[in-house]
Amino acid sequence: ERGAYTGAQRDRRGLFEEAQGGTLLIDEVGEISSAVQNRLLRPIESRTVARQGSSAAISLSFQLVLATNKDLDEHARTGLFKSDLLNRINAYTIWLPPIRDRRDDIPLLATVLLERLCLEHGLRWPRHIDSDAMHRLVEYDWRDGNVRELRSTLERAVKNNRDAELLGAANLIFPSTRVAVLNSERPPSVARGI
Repeated sequence: ERGAYTGAQRDRRGLFEEAQGGTLLIDEVGEISSAVQNRLLRPIESRTVARQGSSAAISLSFQLVLATNKDLDEHARTGLFKSDLLNRINAYTIWLPPIRDRRDDIPLLATVLLERLCLEHGLRWPRHIDSDAMHRLVEYDWRDGNVRELRSTLERAVKNNRDAELLGAANLIFPSTRVAVLNSERPPSVARGI
């Protein structure tokens, strides 16, 4: 609320208010601190919030989606995650396996990500991924097993080959390749395409 603290010159809606009538996504919920977990209890349970500096309760209607790569049941058993918060959020669970366990999805994911990256960086679209490059993407051992790792690999390829219409296997620099190059005393003569 305006005047709630120094510098609060206007009323401002919080994240829960912004989600009114829609969906609020909280990513990496397994990583949030105990203090933030405590602050989530009331809005999730009662679907109300009060702005800082106000005692008026604001009723909310939103869908809450939480994402994590942690086992929250185990975190609750060890005290790293509040069991009362887990009880409030554990209504319906969707388990999504890592991309290394669903390799058939990689061609579609790579194509969609490539289009988005070209648009983000103002680069020519459409671009295509040749069959050798796609094979390398599908066969690569995605350590972290998430789409972010795939996106980073494609982003490196797009940025390093701004004018290419076709991304080939030689354009792909995987995270483990980058680490190997950084850790070697003498970089290889050809860093790309390893």
